[in-house]
Amino acid sequence: MGLSGITNSLSIIAFDPENKQLGGGLLTHTFGACQGIIYIEPGVGVVASQAASDPFYAFAGLELMRLGKTPAQILEGIIALGREAERNQVAMVDVQGSVAAYTGPTCSPMAGHKTGKYFSCQANLMFKDTVWKKMAEAYEGSTGELVDRLMGAMEAGENEGGDARGARSALIKVYTAEPPQKPWSHLVYDFRIYDHPEPLTELWRLISNQRAHRAASKANNLLIGETTNGEQIALAKERLNEALSSIEDIECRLEYQWTQAILLFNIGRTTEAIEIFRQVFAVNPNWREITAQSATLSPDEPYARQLDQILAQ
Repeated sequence: MGLSGITNSLSIIAFDPENKQLGGGLLTHTFGACQGIIYIEPGVGVVASQAASDPFYAFAGLELMRLGKTPAQILEGIIALGREAERNQVAMVDVQGSVAAYTGPTCSPMAGHKTGKYFSCQANLMFKDTVWKKMAEAYEGSTGELVDRLMGAMEAGENEGGDARGARSALIKVYTAEPPQKPWSHLVYDFRIYDHPEPLTELWRLISNQRAHRAASKANNLLIGETTNGEQIALAKERLNEALSSIEDIECRLEYQWTQAILLFNIGRTTEAIEIFRQVFAVNPNWREITAQSATLSPDEPYARQLDQILAQ
Protein backbone atom coordinates (compact mmCIF):
# COMPACT_ATOMS: atom_id res chain seq x y z
CA MET A 1 0.00 0.00 0.00
CA GLY A 2 1.45 3.37 -0.98
CA LEU A 3 1.55 6.62 0.90
CA SER A 4 -1.59 8.76 0.87
CA GLY A 5 -2.55 12.15 2.19
CA ILE A 6 -5.14 12.57 4.93
CA THR A 7 -6.40 15.49 6.96
CA ASN A 8 -4.90 14.94 10.39
CA SER A 9 -6.79 16.90 12.99
CA LEU A 10 -8.03 17.20 16.51
CA SER A 11 -11.65 18.18 16.84
CA ILE A 12 -14.56 18.35 19.23
CA ILE A 13 -18.31 18.44 18.59
CA ALA A 14 -21.00 19.04 21.19
CA PHE A 15 -24.62 19.76 22.02
CA ASP A 16 -25.37 22.29 24.79
CA PRO A 17 -28.91 21.54 26.03
CA GLU A 18 -28.96 24.43 28.50
CA ASN A 19 -28.29 27.12 25.90
CA LYS A 20 -29.74 25.08 23.04
CA GLN A 21 -26.64 25.24 20.89
CA LEU A 22 -24.69 22.90 18.63
CA GLY A 23 -20.98 23.46 18.15
CA GLY A 24 -17.67 22.19 16.96
CA GLY A 25 -14.01 23.10 16.90
CA LEU A 26 -11.13 21.94 14.71
CA LEU A 27 -7.37 22.35 14.87
CA THR A 28 -5.05 20.99 12.18
CA HIS A 29 -1.96 21.66 10.10
CA THR A 30 -3.74 21.19 6.77
CA PHE A 31 -4.29 24.42 4.83
CA GLY A 32 -7.95 25.29 4.38
CA ALA A 33 -9.28 22.27 6.30
CA CYS A 34 -11.53 24.72 8.13
CA GLN A 35 -13.85 24.79 5.12
CA GLY A 36 -14.89 21.19 5.82
CA ILE A 37 -14.54 18.54 8.55
CA ILE A 38 -17.32 19.84 10.82
CA TYR A 39 -20.89 20.14 9.57
CA ILE A 40 -23.82 21.46 11.62
CA GLU A 41 -27.52 21.59 10.87
CA PRO A 42 -29.81 23.33 13.40
CA GLY A 43 -32.63 21.10 14.52
CA VAL A 44 -30.65 18.01 13.53
CA GLY A 45 -27.09 17.67 14.83
CA VAL A 46 -23.38 18.03 14.20
CA VAL A 47 -20.89 15.72 12.48
CA ALA A 48 -17.09 15.65 12.31
CA SER A 49 -15.54 13.70 9.42
CA GLN A 50 -11.74 13.73 9.38
CA ALA A 51 -8.62 11.69 8.58
CA ALA A 52 -9.59 10.60 5.04
CA SER A 53 -12.23 13.33 5.44
CA ASP A 54 -14.96 11.85 3.26
CA PRO A 55 -17.83 14.41 3.26
CA PHE A 56 -20.20 11.53 2.49
CA TYR A 57 -20.20 10.56 6.16
CA ALA A 58 -21.19 14.07 7.21
CA PHE A 59 -23.96 14.61 4.69
CA ALA A 60 -25.33 11.08 4.99
CA GLY A 61 -25.16 11.36 8.75
CA LEU A 62 -27.14 14.59 8.87
CA GLU A 63 -29.69 13.24 6.40
CA LEU A 64 -30.26 10.11 8.46
CA MET A 65 -30.45 12.07 11.71
CA ARG A 66 -33.07 14.21 10.01
CA LEU A 67 -35.03 10.98 9.40
CA GLY A 68 -34.87 10.02 13.07
CA LYS A 69 -31.91 7.65 13.17
CA THR A 70 -29.53 7.84 16.14
CA PRO A 71 -25.80 8.52 15.68
CA ALA A 72 -24.99 4.94 16.74
CA GLN A 73 -27.41 3.48 14.19
CA ILE A 74 -26.07 5.77 11.49
CA LEU A 75 -22.42 4.95 12.08
CA GLU A 76 -23.10 1.25 12.10
CA GLY A 77 -24.95 1.51 8.81
CA ILE A 78 -22.77 3.85 6.80
CA ILE A 79 -19.46 2.34 7.90
CA ALA A 80 -20.71 -1.02 6.65
CA LEU A 81 -21.03 0.57 3.20
CA GLY A 82 -17.25 0.70 2.85
CA ARG A 83 -15.88 3.89 1.26
CA GLU A 84 -12.52 3.25 2.97
CA ALA A 85 -14.11 3.50 6.41
CA GLU A 86 -10.93 2.11 7.95
CA ARG A 87 -9.13 5.34 6.94
CA ASN A 88 -11.80 7.67 8.33
CA GLN A 89 -12.63 9.13 11.70
CA VAL A 90 -16.25 10.14 12.22
CA ALA A 91 -18.24 11.51 15.19
CA MET A 92 -21.88 12.55 15.50
CA VAL A 93 -24.04 14.30 18.08
CA ASP A 94 -27.75 14.94 17.59
CA VAL A 95 -30.11 17.47 19.19
CA GLN A 96 -31.34 14.84 21.63
CA GLY A 97 -27.81 14.56 22.95
CA SER A 98 -27.08 11.10 21.54
CA VAL A 99 -23.40 10.59 20.67
CA ALA A 100 -21.39 8.09 18.64
CA ALA A 101 -17.86 8.05 17.23
CA TYR A 102 -15.67 5.80 15.12
CA THR A 103 -11.92 5.70 14.49
CA GLY A 104 -10.84 3.55 11.56
CA PRO A 105 -8.00 1.16 12.38
CA THR A 106 -5.72 2.54 9.64
CA CYS A 107 -6.69 6.24 9.65
CA SER A 108 -3.30 7.15 11.17
CA PRO A 109 -0.96 6.35 14.03
CA MET A 110 -1.85 7.95 17.38
CA ALA A 111 -5.56 8.16 16.61
CA GLY A 112 -8.58 7.75 18.83
CA HIS A 113 -11.69 9.33 20.29
CA LYS A 114 -13.37 9.92 23.63
CA THR A 115 -17.10 10.46 23.95
CA GLY A 116 -18.99 11.88 26.90
CA LYS A 117 -22.35 13.36 27.79
CA TYR A 118 -23.43 15.38 24.72
CA PHE A 119 -19.93 15.56 23.17
CA SER A 120 -17.17 13.73 21.33
CA CYS A 121 -13.43 14.48 21.03
CA GLN A 122 -11.34 12.87 18.28
CA ALA A 123 -7.80 13.20 16.97
CA ASN A 124 -5.33 11.50 14.65
CA LEU A 125 -1.62 11.74 13.84
CA MET A 126 -0.92 13.25 17.24
CA PHE A 127 2.30 13.22 19.22
CA LYS A 128 0.57 11.37 22.06
CA ASP A 129 -2.34 8.97 22.37
CA THR A 130 -3.63 11.00 25.32
CA VAL A 131 -4.68 14.06 23.29
CA TRP A 132 -8.38 13.20 22.92
CA LYS A 133 -8.62 12.16 26.57
CA LYS A 134 -7.17 15.48 27.72
CA MET A 135 -9.59 17.31 25.47
CA ALA A 136 -12.52 15.44 27.00
CA GLU A 137 -11.30 16.16 30.53
CA ALA A 138 -10.98 19.86 29.73
CA TYR A 139 -14.47 20.01 28.24
CA GLU A 140 -16.10 18.10 31.10
CA GLY A 141 -14.30 20.20 33.68
CA SER A 142 -15.32 23.56 32.21
CA THR A 143 -18.33 25.84 32.49
CA GLY A 144 -19.58 28.91 30.67
CA GLU A 145 -20.42 29.52 27.04
CA LEU A 146 -20.19 26.57 24.67
CA VAL A 147 -17.64 28.45 22.55
CA ASP A 148 -15.32 28.81 25.56
CA ARG A 149 -15.61 25.13 26.44
CA LEU A 150 -14.87 24.07 22.86
CA MET A 151 -11.86 26.37 22.70
CA GLY A 152 -10.62 25.10 26.07
CA ALA A 153 -10.78 21.51 24.83
CA MET A 154 -8.77 22.36 21.72
CA GLU A 155 -6.19 24.20 23.79
CA ALA A 156 -5.87 21.16 26.06
CA GLY A 157 -5.30 18.94 23.04
CA GLU A 158 -2.70 21.29 21.62
CA ASN A 159 -0.93 21.54 24.99
CA GLU A 160 -0.82 17.74 25.17
CA GLY A 161 1.16 17.61 21.93
CA GLY A 162 -1.43 18.24 19.25
CA ASP A 163 -0.89 17.73 15.53
CA ALA A 164 2.55 16.27 14.91
CA ARG A 165 3.12 18.80 12.09
CA GLY A 166 2.08 21.88 14.07
CA ALA A 167 -1.27 23.68 13.98
CA ARG A 168 -1.95 26.14 11.13
CA SER A 169 -5.69 25.96 10.41
CA ALA A 170 -8.67 26.07 12.76
CA LEU A 171 -12.36 26.73 13.06
CA ILE A 172 -14.98 27.32 15.69
CA LYS A 173 -18.70 26.96 14.99
CA VAL A 174 -21.60 27.48 17.35
CA TYR A 175 -25.12 27.43 15.91
CA THR A 176 -28.55 27.45 17.48
CA ALA A 177 -29.72 23.89 18.09
CA GLU A 178 -33.27 24.74 17.08
CA PRO A 179 -34.23 25.58 13.49
CA PRO A 180 -33.82 29.34 12.93
CA GLN A 181 -36.79 31.66 12.43
CA LYS A 182 -34.75 33.39 9.72
CA PRO A 183 -32.27 31.65 7.39
CA TRP A 184 -29.33 33.60 8.85
CA SER A 185 -30.30 33.71 12.54
CA HIS A 186 -28.73 30.37 13.51
CA LEU A 187 -25.16 31.71 13.60
CA VAL A 188 -23.74 32.36 17.05
CA TYR A 189 -20.04 31.99 16.19
CA ASP A 190 -18.59 30.91 12.85
CA PHE A 191 -14.88 31.63 12.36
CA ARG A 192 -12.44 29.86 10.06
CA ILE A 193 -8.67 30.24 10.00
CA TYR A 194 -7.22 28.99 6.72
CA ASP A 195 -3.58 29.50 7.65
CA HIS A 196 -2.02 31.24 10.65
CA PRO A 197 1.06 30.62 12.81
CA GLU A 198 -1.14 30.78 15.93
CA PRO A 199 -4.63 29.76 14.84
CA LEU A 200 -6.11 29.38 18.33
CA THR A 201 -4.89 32.83 19.33
CA GLU A 202 -6.48 34.24 16.20
CA LEU A 203 -9.77 32.48 16.98
CA TRP A 204 -9.79 33.98 20.48
CA ARG A 205 -9.24 37.43 18.98
CA LEU A 206 -12.21 37.01 16.66
CA ILE A 207 -14.40 35.67 19.46
CA SER A 208 -13.53 38.69 21.61
CA ASN A 209 -14.33 41.05 18.75
CA GLN A 210 -17.70 39.41 18.19
CA ARG A 211 -18.53 39.71 21.88
CA ALA A 212 -17.62 43.36 21.69
CA HIS A 213 -19.85 43.83 18.66
CA ARG A 214 -22.76 42.27 20.54
CA ALA A 215 -22.18 44.48 23.55
CA ALA A 216 -22.10 47.54 21.31
CA SER A 217 -25.30 46.43 19.58
CA LYS A 218 -27.04 46.09 22.95
CA ALA A 219 -25.90 49.59 23.86
CA ASN A 220 -27.17 50.92 20.56
CA ASN A 221 -30.58 49.31 21.13
CA LEU A 222 -30.82 50.99 24.52
CA LEU A 223 -30.29 54.43 23.02
CA ILE A 224 -32.26 54.39 19.79
CA GLY A 225 -35.74 54.64 21.31
CA GLU A 226 -37.82 57.78 21.35
CA THR A 227 -37.31 58.18 25.09
CA THR A 228 -34.06 57.48 26.89
CA ASN A 229 -33.74 57.72 30.66
CA GLY A 230 -30.70 57.95 32.87
CA GLU A 231 -30.78 54.27 33.72
CA GLN A 232 -30.71 53.31 30.03
CA ILE A 233 -27.82 55.69 29.37
CA ALA A 234 -25.82 54.26 32.27
CA LEU A 235 -26.47 50.71 31.10
CA ALA A 236 -25.60 51.60 27.51
CA LYS A 237 -22.29 53.11 28.60
CA GLU A 238 -21.61 49.98 30.64
CA ARG A 239 -22.22 47.82 27.56
CA LEU A 240 -19.92 49.98 25.44
CA ASN A 241 -17.18 49.94 28.06
CA GLU A 242 -17.56 46.16 28.15
CA ALA A 243 -17.05 46.09 24.40
CA LEU A 244 -14.00 48.35 24.50
CA SER A 245 -12.36 46.42 27.35
CA SER A 246 -12.37 43.19 25.34
CA ILE A 247 -10.56 44.60 22.28
CA GLU A 248 -6.80 45.05 22.18
CA ASP A 249 -6.48 46.10 18.54
CA ILE A 250 -6.43 49.91 18.38
CA GLU A 251 -8.16 50.21 15.01
CA CYS A 252 -10.96 47.92 16.13
CA ARG A 253 -11.40 49.92 19.31
CA LEU A 254 -11.73 53.14 17.31
CA GLU A 255 -14.90 51.92 15.61
CA TYR A 256 -16.62 51.21 18.92
CA GLN A 257 -15.40 54.51 20.39
CA TRP A 258 -16.78 56.33 17.35
CA THR A 259 -20.11 54.52 17.73
CA GLN A 260 -20.16 55.49 21.38
CA ALA A 261 -19.59 59.14 20.47
CA ILE A 262 -22.41 59.08 17.90
CA LEU A 263 -24.84 57.57 20.39
CA LEU A 264 -23.95 60.02 23.14
CA PHE A 265 -24.24 62.98 20.79
CA ASN A 266 -27.62 61.83 19.56
CA ILE A 267 -29.04 61.79 23.10
CA GLY A 268 -27.67 65.20 23.97
CA ARG A 269 -24.51 64.18 25.87
CA THR A 270 -22.56 66.63 23.70
CA THR A 271 -19.55 67.26 25.94
CA GLU A 272 -18.82 63.55 26.42
CA ALA A 273 -19.34 62.85 22.72
CA ILE A 274 -17.05 65.66 21.55
CA GLU A 275 -14.23 64.41 23.80
CA ILE A 276 -14.48 60.90 22.34
CA PHE A 277 -14.57 62.26 18.78
CA ARG A 278 -11.42 64.20 19.58
CA GLN A 279 -9.66 61.06 20.81
CA VAL A 280 -10.70 59.05 17.76
CA PHE A 281 -9.68 61.73 15.25
CA ALA A 282 -6.30 62.10 16.97
CA VAL A 283 -5.49 58.41 16.48
CA ASN A 284 -6.85 58.12 12.94
CA PRO A 285 -7.90 61.29 11.06
CA ASN A 286 -9.77 59.15 8.52
CA TRP A 287 -12.62 58.91 11.00
CA ARG A 288 -13.23 62.63 10.51
CA GLU A 289 -14.05 61.96 6.86
CA ILE A 290 -16.14 58.92 7.83
CA THR A 291 -18.12 61.15 10.19
CA ALA A 292 -18.71 63.71 7.45
CA GLN A 293 -19.91 61.02 5.04
CA SER A 294 -22.20 59.53 7.69
CA ALA A 295 -23.75 62.92 8.26
CA THR A 296 -24.45 63.21 4.52
CA LEU A 297 -26.20 59.85 4.58
CA SER A 298 -28.26 60.75 7.64
CA PRO A 299 -28.99 64.50 7.36
CA ASP A 300 -31.69 64.46 10.03
CA GLU A 301 -29.48 63.17 12.84
CA PRO A 302 -28.42 65.68 15.54
CA TYR A 303 -24.72 65.10 14.88
CA ALA A 304 -25.29 65.88 11.19
CA ARG A 305 -26.87 69.24 12.00
CA GLN A 306 -23.89 70.12 14.20
CA LEU A 307 -21.26 68.57 11.96
CA ASP A 308 -18.92 71.58 12.11
CA GLN A 309 -18.70 71.31 15.88
CA ILE A 310 -17.69 67.67 15.65
CA LEU A 311 -15.23 68.04 12.79
CA ALA A 312 -13.49 70.93 14.53
CA GLN A 313 -12.01 68.46 16.98
